[in-house]
Order: sequence, then C-alpha cells, then structure tokens
Amino acid sequence: MSQLSNSPPSPVKYVRLIFFLVIIAYFMDIIDASIVTVALPSIRIEFGASIANSQWIYGAYAITLAGFLLLMG
Repeated sequence: MSQLSNSPPSPVKYVRLIFFLVIIAYFMDIIDASIVTVALPSIRIEFGASIANSQWIYGAYAITLAGFLLLMG
C-alpha cells in the first residue's frame, strides 16, 4: 500500500527565489536613491533652495521611502 502525502511543499525549495526577490528589491532601492541624488541639483536650482534645504529635501524623501517600504513589507 502506498501512502499519499498531502503536506505542503518544503519552504527550502523557495530559498533561492526568496533570496533573488530580496536582492532585486534592494537593487531597486539603491537605484531609486541614486536617481534622487543625481536629480537633486536640478531640484535645488528649480526651487531656488539652498544646500541646507536640499539636504532636507533628500532627508524627507528618504524618510518617506523608508515609511512606505515598512508599510508595504
């Protein structure tokens, strides 16, 4: 007599997929921060902000991004 197992698949099978998705998410985060860093001089000129204000702009962006990343999991 053979026994049929209806147990769920082992999570070990998906370790590489999970690792790949985490690496892609981290890469997208780095690219996003780099885009803001590159665009910051243009933003500063367009809005007439000082260098200190541009640091506040980047800080506000980083805090908002971190909040949304925590919110989305």
